[in-house]
Amino acid sequence: MSNNEYGENKNGVRELSIDDFDINSNKCITNNGKNGLIVFYQYWCPHCRDIVPEVVKANKKLKNKHVLMAVHGDNENNSIIFDNFQIMGIPSIKFMSSSGKITKDYNGPRTSESFIEFIKDNSDNKPEKKEKKTVVLKNKKNKVQIIKKKKFVKKKQF
Repeated sequence: MSNNEYGENKNGVRELSIDDFDINSNKCITNNGKNGLIVFYQYWCPHCRDIVPEVVKANKKLKNKHVLMAVHGDNENNSIIFDNFQIMGIPSIKFMSSSGKITKDYNGPRTSESFIEFIKDNSDNKPEKKEKKTVVLKNKKNKVQIIKKKKFVKKKQF
């Protein structure tokens, strides 16, 4: 029987191991270019178990646009990961950029909405806002019309 609270087959949140990290560069190398959070936990910790449903809920709401993953402290060699990222208390939650770099601690409320907001606020590949272009036209009576459009298609003249 596994003591892991997470797992892709269990609840969709991937459990990480030492093989998922480049310890020398402090990076997760299996995040597929996505921003996200990593939860460092122990199975025996009641606070760690309490946040599992919120982590799972956030992961489902993100629909694979960002990732939430977990590292269990008792799994083989994961103490190296805990030491490397200076995990002193559990649960510890850290932000991971799209490059896999573990950049900052999460200290906010432990709710799915807060996790999602933190990821989106700190993401380095935020969706670009489309600029609206303005076109000024004059009609036959020389009156100015302002038209706002998202896209313009240039018509070919023959």
